[in-house]
Amino acid sequence: MNELERRPGDVVTKIKQIFKQAVLRFWSLRVPLIVVCILLAALLCTAQYQDSSRVASAQMTLNYSEASQGLNPNRTRFTTTDLTSDEVLQSTLYNAGLEGQMTVEQLRKAITVEPTDVTNVSSSENYITTSCSISLQLEEPCQHLTAATLLRIFCGSYKDYFMEHYGENQSVFSCTMPDYFDTEPYLRLKSLTLRADQLDRYLTARVSENKSYQDATTGNTFLSLSKQIQNVINYEIPRIQAYILRGGLSADVSSLTAMLQYKLQIEQLDYQEQMAYYNSDNLGIGLYDESMSAIVMIPTLDENREFYMSRTKTALDTMASDADGALAEATSHQDVITTTQYVVQQMQTMSDPAGLTTVNAMLQELETTMDQIQQALRVTDASYIIYKTQNYLVFNYAAGSFVQQIGLKRVIVEMAVFVVLCFGLCMVRTARQIRKEEQR
Repeated sequence: MNELERRPGDVVTKIKQIFKQAVLRFWSLRVPLIVVCILLAALLCTAQYQDSSRVASAQMTLNYSEASQGLNPNRTRFTTTDLTSDEVLQSTLYNAGLEGQMTVEQLRKAITVEPTDVTNVSSSENYITTSCSISLQLEEPCQHLTAATLLRIFCGSYKDYFMEHYGENQSVFSCTMPDYFDTEPYLRLKSLTLRADQLDRYLTARVSENKSYQDATTGNTFLSLSKQIQNVINYEIPRIQAYILRGGLSADVSSLTAMLQYKLQIEQLDYQEQMAYYNSDNLGIGLYDESMSAIVMIPTLDENREFYMSRTKTALDTMASDADGALAEATSHQDVITTTQYVVQQMQTMSDPAGLTTVNAMLQELETTMDQIQQALRVTDASYIIYKTQNYLVFNYAAGSFVQQIGLKRVIVEMAVFVVLCFGLCMVRTARQIRKEEQR
């Protein structure tokens, strides 16, 4: 140690000698070293690619107005548990051709669903998620599918499930009536009137939502279909109804009359009930002390924490409002009673029995027209829903490039470390060899 301290230059010289000889030896082994590095890099890249083929992820975003309220498009409660429901997973396995190779439980364990904005969650606030991350990690690689492909199939299956269960409400296209309504002209017309009203309300909502949408196949718009159904309601139905009532046309007068008489009894009971409410409220108003009905203004805070003078409500106000409502409903029942009595009267005086054939033909023509309108609406609405809902669920897949999948950057770093270690071993071996030669 003292000898080294007296001659530090010798140590530096020896290190340089070892380094030079190690470089020469390392360079002489360059060809086998390059071959080893290439083979090792290939093995590492292959292993990394196989690992990446078993892992995939995506982000799902809810892109419709009701999502901010935690609801589905049909205003039912949204829940992420549907993503891993049996129906979605079974559909995924079927579409991927993995039935018999993987069970629903195995696929469920491989899928993880988590809210994306977890930093916004706090114990004092209700959190509504509008996006979530979906990750899929397979324990073993599938024979013909990567995790990324299987994840895309899974997302497609869930989207189909979502649109089928929580999409638009189209029950208007499946309205049915009892068979008896098909044989009685008056009741058949009533069922067609109800059907026309339902189509009109549906079309009114669609027009207010998107007036300019046009089906690319038929050229129909919701506005044009709305005008067609309005023509049925305002002209065709009143014309046929007038023909039925004017001729007193009925396939079974006694049964129809008995049904209408029963309806009259129900309407009369409802009318009497509402009039009793109306009279009771009026009696209470008459007994109310005038000194207790005076308006009192009291200071009140509004939403901006500013004072204003608010008018107090008394029981007199409540009774007056209830009386108005009861009278309006009683008047509605009275109108139905008057109309039904007129129908009963007309049905009991049939003047044209042969008119049944004519009115049935008119009703059949009306029903055919409505079938055509409904079918056109069904086609237009189906294409509109596809157009409207194409971005309800947006999936962004984390698809890495081939370089990322084989982990090329990581492999290069690992190869650099390997080369440095090899050179270090070469220096150690050279130093030992020089020491042996000196000892000789």
